[in-house]
Amino acid sequence: MSENDINVQPAEQEVSKATKEENFTAEEILENVKKEIETKFKSEIAGLNRKNSELASLLKKKEMEDKSEIEQIEILKKEKQNIENEIKALNRARNIDKLLSEIGLPLEFSGRITGDTEQEIMNDVNNFKAFLDKLAQEKAEKIINERMAGGKPSASGQGSATKILSFSDFEKLSGKERAAFINSGGKIEN
Repeated sequence: MSENDINVQPAEQEVSKATKEENFTAEEILENVKKEIETKFKSEIAGLNRKNSELASLLKKKEMEDKSEIEQIEILKKEKQNIENEIKALNRARNIDKLLSEIGLPLEFSGRITGDTEQEIMNDVNNFKAFLDKLAQEKAEKIINERMAGGKPSASGQGSATKILSFSDFEKLSGKERAAFINSGGKIEN
């Protein structure tokens, strides 16, 4: 005997009882049995539906909490990255300012310096200073040559013409320019 046979026999017994007591059609008997089953299990089904709804609601709430936690973690990661980037930028700016000050260049040049590591920044600052020194040297030589009204003095210190400057013009020269003028055989007049 199978499980289905066991369940069917009590239902058949009830049907046969109902048919003995009253004459019912098969459809009426099925309808009565269906109503009895519905009544019997209606409260259980309602309870299960209510429990199912509660579990679905709890699941949805938990998913929202998990999603919220994940979003909060992402926001915190972004904030951490922003703070690390700010610290890196501040350290870079501090290194640039320190190196510019050490070699005597104004801090206004900090925007022209590249590099992220201290070594890269130091290399760029030194290259920038060498470039500025070269420009200053070329400019100084050009001014000296213009004031001497001739070409550069020869390496031996003997020029083709003796240079003469007034004392007031000589006073306008820097220390290096004065030394170069005198070493080239230049003369000062009152």
